[in-house]
Amino acid sequence: MNTKDIEASVQFGTEVGANAADIDNFWVPLLSPEKQENIGILVRGSLAKQRESAKRLAQAKSRVEQLIEEAVRA
Repeated sequence: MNTKDIEASVQFGTEVGANAADIDNFWVPLLSPEKQENIGILVRGSLAKQRESAKRLAQAKSRVEQLIEEAVRA
């Protein structure tokens, strides 16, 4: 596997025929502590927003069910 193959697989997100030897030889850049922290902040923010979305969806579902039950009783 050469550099162009790796760049193509990273760009398109897939690698056909990758094996353990390829993975052992795959170079992962070490990011600066500042960039690592920034990524951590973004990931934590994303997870918090996912939890908030799930909470709001559950509330909306509950409210819709409540409205349906009230309409059936009326």
